[in-house]
Amino acid sequence: MLVEKLPYLGLAIVAAAISVSVVIATIGLTSVSAYPLLARAAMALHSLAFYAWKTLLPVGLSPLYELPARVELGMAVAQDGGDGNGHRQPRAH
Repeated sequence: MLVEKLPYLGLAIVAAAISVSVVIATIGLTSVSAYPLLARAAMALHSLAFYAWKTLLPVGLSPLYELPARVELGMAVAQDGGDGNGHRQPRAH
């Protein structure tokens, strides 16, 4: 069963390599000095938690989710009082 999926793994690796090379050629990769390893880990964990949250509770969905301006380790998915994406919801008065 697993052997029959190997061609798809090959296609995925080729597609990933093409994607990375296009990003490098057009806009470049973000330098390690701009986003150190800890910041990259925080962004990865935030994305993992955010999309798991949106999968379990699909409320306020959007076609595009940008990273919040600041991501820290231990940051709750929706602690900002908004949609969990750094966007605050207007308060009812």
